[in-house]
Amino acid sequence: MNMKCVPATWIVMAAALLWLPIISAGQQGSCRSGWVFMSNGRMCMPVGAVECGDHGYCVAGWKCGSGNQCIPQSDTDCGDGTGCKPGFQCATNRRCIPQGTIDCGNHHCDAGNKCTAAGGCIPQDATDCGDGHACKAGTKCAPEGKCISLDANAQITMVNKTRNALNLYIDGGFGCGPVLGTGNFTNSPGLFCTSSITPGPHLLEARDGNTVVKSSHIVIEERASQTWEVSF
Repeated sequence: MNMKCVPATWIVMAAALLWLPIISAGQQGSCRSGWVFMSNGRMCMPVGAVECGDHGYCVAGWKCGSGNQCIPQSDTDCGDGTGCKPGFQCATNRRCIPQGTIDCGNHHCDAGNKCTAAGGCIPQDATDCGDGHACKAGTKCAPEGKCISLDANAQITMVNKTRNALNLYIDGGFGCGPVLGTGNFTNSPGLFCTSSITPGPHLLEARDGNTVVKSSHIVIEERASQTWEVSF
């Protein structure tokens, strides 16, 4: 008994078609009108269809894909039963991403960028710090979400002996903090924070919010660890 072909309306609506069943040639060894023999000389398929070996065929405008699927002629076969339209490329997890982008597993990044551990994208020459922040070329990761120069091999420690919490700013940029104040304990040794810094001259500022409580110009030597005390 001959097998029935899949209705044409289903073919148009389907995103990925299974290879269609083959019609056996009649007992007279001929195919019905509009059908032709396949290469095995025993089975028939519609005129214009694409033969997919012994498994079946794909209708005109489609081609044989992996996983016994039919995909549009212009699509790329991804090898897992799916295909991607022109302008897109195959990616992991049966996805299609824009051509030329970087596959990150569950998302993609534009060309010139790379994937981060936190699920984002950063420039190719940046460093992924692994904690949600990245550092541009010429800098390296530091604690508290900061980036410091690759040449930063010295340290500056601010000791806060005032009553208020202070932040340390180095050359106008945030260094570390906040460091809690001593309150009413005037004999307290004070709390402190430490920041990496490049050797050479720098402007230090102790800020209470946007207010500069104290500032100082220092010169720090290579690999030195210097302390700066802030008090009333």
